[in-house]
Amino acid sequence: GTIKMSEEKINIPNGKNIELPLLKALHDEGGKLYANEAIEKTKTYYLELTKEAKASRLESGQNRLNNRIAWVKQSLVNKNEIDRTEYGVWRITDKGEKRLAKEWNGWKPKYIELREHSKSIDKENKKEKGISKLKIAIYHFYSLRVLSEVNYPLTRQSIVLNVYNKLKRQLSAEDYENSNKTGLARWEAKTRWAVTDLYNAGLAKSLGRNKWIITKKGINKFNLWSDEKTSRE
Repeated sequence: GTIKMSEEKINIPNGKNIELPLLKALHDEGGKLYANEAIEKTKTYYLELTKEAKASRLESGQNRLNNRIAWVKQSLVNKNEIDRTEYGVWRITDKGEKRLAKEWNGWKPKYIELREHSKSIDKENKKEKGISKLKIAIYHFYSLRVLSEVNYPLTRQSIVLNVYNKLKRQLSAEDYENSNKTGLARWEAKTRWAVTDLYNAGLAKSLGRNKWIITKKGINKFNLWSDEKTSRE
């Protein structure tokens, strides 16, 4: 199969410019939306978005625009303008509402131009169809491992980021696709669920306020899993 490289220019919303439409999307829908709905609704404020811009992907395989909106959401969480304590749901806070009321009238869409190298690959070359879906158990193992390596509580988000750092070389394009239920990349949704599973199995304990620690039972289980893993490798 041959690979042809072509360069396309695409216009994509400027990151900072996305903040107000995202708040507006939440406000208009009664204050909160599931992540994937919030992402789709935010895009509707950018009328010049082309099919190519909407389909553009990062090298990791993630959709570029969805990823960008998710980062903007995180910066709004950090500013306390969005709340995401409810799993998979983004909610506008009072602070977000105040900002929106003050700034929305002055908002205009802004784009930046990206040059994208797109590869068109002959069909026969697409052997990647049978990509490994990392089994959920591996997320349990790595989440426990992350908790076992520290002697202080971790937030779910920091567990997720640490698991990602350990697993990123093993992740496939499929793992980066958005899971329909949560609007998160599959690997992230699975890691988040894994933490809940560990809690339900008594292997991790919640100290409230999104703080998680490993239990004695969790340490024993982790050591057992590690032994199994090394004996298999």
